[in-house]
Amino acid sequence: MKLLIFLFIIGFTAYCSQVEEEPVIAPNVVDTGEIRVAEKVEIDFNVENNKIAFLHGELVSDVNHFGHDRDPVLVTSYWIQSGSVLMAHNFFGQLITSRTRRQIRGSWTSIFAQPAQWPMISKIEEIWIEKKRGQLARSEGTFAYQGQAVRPFKALYQKNKKGEWKIKAMDYGDNGYIKGYKIVL
Repeated sequence: MKLLIFLFIIGFTAYCSQVEEEPVIAPNVVDTGEIRVAEKVEIDFNVENNKIAFLHGELVSDVNHFGHDRDPVLVTSYWIQSGSVLMAHNFFGQLITSRTRRQIRGSWTSIFAQPAQWPMISKIEEIWIEKKRGQLARSEGTFAYQGQAVRPFKALYQKNKKGEWKIKAMDYGDNGYIKGYKIVL
């Protein structure tokens, strides 16, 4: 009987040693083929802040491009291409919430179709980048159209697969859709 139990234990141990589970690799772990090494994510916050501020400036510049050739496709290209997106904007007193890139492009198409082309003035006052991986950021600032009251905005940014910052959400008027690094609907 002891021999049977001993053989069972040996057989079970041999079986278990052959079954391997695929290891879970954290996003910041590098597989060198031999040893998995944790790679420390270093973030140069000044550089990343400047990239986000530049992205915002380019968006405002393209929104303010005067003439009938203002391009909603170009303006929409500032939004991330995968995952959830949002643009909330008060359009002549009515809150318009766009939750897809197609709806965001439609909102810009409607805005650009207006006969009066008011330039938008906008500035970021504060930028925060999540510190763990540096893939998400948020900002707060102000915007105004010529002759209109200055209003607050909040924005979320996310890095795409190329490591470039893109807009995930823009809440013109701070309507409560952005909380921390998340879209809240």
